[in-house]
Amino acid sequence: MTYADYWLPDWGAGGQGLKLESDNLLAALQLGAFQRAVSNFVYLVTNRNDIPVLFRGESKYTAMTDGYGIVIGMPNEDTDYDVVVGLALHEGSHCAYTPILEWKELLTTEAFTHGLFSPKILSIMGSGGYVKDAFKLVVDILEDMRIDRIMHQVAPGYRPYYTALYNKYQNSPANDRALAKSAFSKPTIENYLRMLISLTNKNLKPTDLPRFQEIMDIVDFDHMHRLSDMELGPWHHYHRGSTYPTWTQVDPIWTMAMKILEIMVEETNHKFTSPTDVAKQNGEMTQETQRHYEKQKEFIAGAVKKTRVPSPIYNVIGAIEDCQIGITDVGGPGEIIPRRIPVLTIKNVTKKLVELPEFPFSRFYICDPAPVSGVSEGIRMGNMLAEQLQFRADPLVTRHSHQQHGRIDKKLIHLLGTDTSSIFAKIQVDHFTPVLLYVTIDASSSMVGKKWEQAMNLAAALSVLAEKNPLIDVVITLRGTGSLKIPVLAVLHDSRKKKFIESRFIFEHVHPSGGTPESLCFEANLDLILEEEGRSDIFFVNISDGFPEYTLYTEKKNVEYKGDLAIRHTVAMMAKLREAGVKILSYFVSDPQNIDQQGVQNFSRMYRQNAMFIDIESVPDILRTLRKLLSGREDTISTYS
Repeated sequence: MTYADYWLPDWGAGGQGLKLESDNLLAALQLGAFQRAVSNFVYLVTNRNDIPVLFRGESKYTAMTDGYGIVIGMPNEDTDYDVVVGLALHEGSHCAYTPILEWKELLTTEAFTHGLFSPKILSIMGSGGYVKDAFKLVVDILEDMRIDRIMHQVAPGYRPYYTALYNKYQNSPANDRALAKSAFSKPTIENYLRMLISLTNKNLKPTDLPRFQEIMDIVDFDHMHRLSDMELGPWHHYHRGSTYPTWTQVDPIWTMAMKILEIMVEETNHKFTSPTDVAKQNGEMTQETQRHYEKQKEFIAGAVKKTRVPSPIYNVIGAIEDCQIGITDVGGPGEIIPRRIPVLTIKNVTKKLVELPEFPFSRFYICDPAPVSGVSEGIRMGNMLAEQLQFRADPLVTRHSHQQHGRIDKKLIHLLGTDTSSIFAKIQVDHFTPVLLYVTIDASSSMVGKKWEQAMNLAAALSVLAEKNPLIDVVITLRGTGSLKIPVLAVLHDSRKKKFIESRFIFEHVHPSGGTPESLCFEANLDLILEEEGRSDIFFVNISDGFPEYTLYTEKKNVEYKGDLAIRHTVAMMAKLREAGVKILSYFVSDPQNIDQQGVQNFSRMYRQNAMFIDIESVPDILRTLRKLLSGREDTISTYS
């Protein structure tokens, strides 16, 4: 159990927190949800929304933060989720509190050779490159302590993530044993650095190294947050001119690092440890201790190795970014469906998503990128229907004169001298209630062929109608399983959010595949169906060619959605829609030469008086039915002025 389990999505039946699925789309969805959650953490830490959190893949950012972006690795194990969050929080703190760019500019060889070090250090050991590396490591150690201590104070709820982070990169049994045995008691620069990194370890003994207690007093770790409002010195202004700063002009962290480095070089006999001596000393350590020390330095330097997201999954993550994809659980104890079934909802299918073979209804999945025929005919029919219903968008204005109340009618003022008081007028404006057509199309494998072409024809016609008539909106959805093992509800087009020209490619490149989850998808998308409740007349238009049948395969016991269970569930969903005032039109499309009588009976049981049966060639008749319903409406909203 990790702390991330409290907010990680539970992906339905068989799921224990966020588990990476073998399917690229589901894996990308899960990682994308995790990425967004980590982004929220970073936003709360930095109070900035311009710092992207990206997985390590083809990103332009390095493994460490540069102040402009944060790269996270793919969690390899369940316990890695807390670690990834902790590392993102740590790097986000750098973005919020550390002057990364200024420090990077100053940490150049040129700057170091122009008086950045104190005269005392320079007189002792010169200005070799190893000096700079050691100084930078001390600065990084102190800055990590500072920002983590700040977060410890201002965001105590994040402490478990920091604990997981430090348990992975800073703490280890080997290091504990080495500190307990005083293995770092020889006064060398490397040992001072080892002890400084392990400053908070309970096994650390300040007496192991000369004046290390003095170093601890300088750091004063328990009050490190005193530097939360650290003000930078004027060195960055001087550095950009002709004069370089002196060590007394740098910020408090650098000043502290200078004092610590002075103690180190003085207590190591004024001789800086050479790389050769370091290697020799490292050879005296156990391999486990040395590996841990290198791991500590990688963490402090921001060079933590982060697992790359495999390219196929990484590409999908980018493609689904704007698709509003999520998982909605349907069913559960005490409900008609006794076990939870996860339904994948895609509320904004995009061209980029349809072009991915991973999209469950993509023609590219079946290696057939040829567009669906019939969409052009649907556009023509939509334009004709829009012309026939155009008048419905115009309000009806009626002027009532000779009224006892209202506004004075200037044309009747002359009647005041004739004992007539009916000189007022009222204007009545009748607005027709807006209409939302929610069209759901069965995308199971049995719809392949003429049925599918006619369905896309209908979808295109209604989309064009909605674009031409401001009182009509349409939502076109597909339901099925496609290439996935769970039900999928995909919104191909929503006229309230985009133009039909943006969706035409999508209509032409979707393909039916998989089972028939029927009302599982209706329930998962109930919020969208009823979104305009109370503001619009909602028409629920269902196109189907069969009876619900779907099986969710799990590690324990499979969940079957068919027979009487599916009928009762669909009846319940339709009852909910009717209670909300939704008008239901459910069409069973069949081949006259091959009619499934059992399917017809079951369809009638599910949709009752709203069930209608048509053959393949009669799908366009649905448009004529809708035209009659819309043109014959008498429901209006009247306003008076």
